[in-house]
Amino acid sequence: MGKLTLILNNTLSNNISFIKLLIRREWQELDDKGLAALGRGLLLFFVLYATLFISLFFGISFRAV
Repeated sequence: MGKLTLILNNTLSNNISFIKLLIRREWQELDDKGLAALGRGLLLFFVLYATLFISLFFGISFRAV
């Protein structure tokens, strides 16, 4: 994923690569229990956050009409 920096390495391409890693569940191939738990938690968080964001976005946009 690149160099470990918080601000300089926070690009759109790195974020898309990380989301692809989560969705494809490529972290499961590494056979690391700690990483597997973290990956499952992050995937769950991403799905819940995206669902909430989309529902709020469409709820507010249709309310304004």
